[in-house]
Amino acid sequence: MEKKKMKIWKKILIVIAVIILIYLLVALYKYIVLTKIYEKGKASSEIPNRYYYSETKDSISEGWQKDGIKKMHLKAKEKIGDIEMWENSNTGEKYAFWNEPEKKYQEGGQVVIGFVSMFSESESKYRIMMAINPALVIYPKKYDDKQCYGIKMSTISEVVDKETGLILYVNNGMEGTYIYTFNEVTDEDVQMPNLSEYEYIGSND
Repeated sequence: MEKKKMKIWKKILIVIAVIILIYLLVALYKYIVLTKIYEKGKASSEIPNRYYYSETKDSISEGWQKDGIKKMHLKAKEKIGDIEMWENSNTGEKYAFWNEPEKKYQEGGQVVIGFVSMFSESESKYRIMMAINPALVIYPKKYDDKQCYGIKMSTISEVVDKETGLILYVNNGMEGTYIYTFNEVTDEDVQMPNLSEYEYIGSND
């Protein structure tokens, strides 16, 4: 009887050990992927010439960067809303331009070109915390003829391009799609709007 119990407990311990091993291997895989996404996304975000286009059911936004100059255009599809952000990191100049309902501008603001996964933090400890979370699922996915990672946790899902580390699709309560190109932005694309066409309303810094 005692030998039978020992055998049963040995089997239980083996099963538990196998489960723990599988869990650790999956967590390691997720950590490695999140690290790759972070590193690829960081490298893509540092390319000096890049463009993105994103669209949701409510708005369309575009962003351009060339030689330290960034420009972003955000426009609502149905409601009033049309804003341009312009930033020159070489001179420190930053402006926000409203095209609707009246043409006004102010100093200040920040332009961000490109979107990285919300699950891929810069600090290793946060990626570890994400990786050990059993609710986070990462899997290979083909999207828009690109090799990607699908990432899901709770009600949030993303598709991340393996090559660039940038988000191509996100659903966090609202769906958004993203397109990127590199080394195609011209000087005309990042030209600052004509200040004389706008009314100055101060600074937000």
